Amino acid sequence: MCRYFNESPHEAEDCDKIIREVHAAGYLHHFEWGCHDGVHCG
Repeated sequence: MCRYFNESPHEAEDCDKIIREVHAAGYLHHFEWGCHDGVHCG
């Protein structure tokens, strides 16, 4: 399977909202998240 690198930056205060929306769409595990390391990108 091909992998592509698309960054989806967001502000720290939007993390919970973004992750809930991506999870609801069924794509949560299709992203690598940097939020715990202070890099707010998916």
